[in-house]
Amino acid sequence: ISFEERLRRFESIVAKDRANHQPKGEPPVHRIAIRRSAIFEDAFRALSNTTRSLRYRVGVTFLSHGRAEAGLDAGGLFKDLWTELSAVAFNPNYGLLKQTVKGEYLYPNAASRMIHGDVHLSYFKLLGRIVGKALYEGLTIQPKFARFVLRRMLGKNNGLNELKSLDEELYKNL
Repeated sequence: ISFEERLRRFESIVAKDRANHQPKGEPPVHRIAIRRSAIFEDAFRALSNTTRSLRYRVGVTFLSHGRAEAGLDAGGLFKDLWTELSAVAFNPNYGLLKQTVKGEYLYPNAASRMIHGDVHLSYFKLLGRIVGKALYEGLTIQPKFARFVLRRMLGKNNGLNELKSLDEELYKNL
């Protein structure tokens, strides 16, 4: 099946599911308040404690100096949150991910526990929720994962050939 056909089928399945979980005119099921200065921490606190599925609509209120910013969330604030949140979460400087030798692709940082402590695995779970919700809502976010990471996400084993996506020079020298 071609990629275009698989994409069309995926979008069709998601559209039907969204129609069931996000009926038009219904208010957001999740309401979260986020400080722009602590976007990752607030999103982590708000989204990891929820028992409800993220398939439902998320209403966002941004806080500035402890007060709600003006504006109604008709979807734009959520997109703004998801874009900013993914920029922080997938930034290698945050310590959860590292970049391949050429700096093009991301993979999990083995030292993330030393940086973030015991909560680091919960942070990775949030990264998965960010990617999943972006796919579900049809939002474009920026992370580009290394081939060996994508293969593991699909449940496939990696071999020597996947080393090329981490370090091409090392791959050539082996």
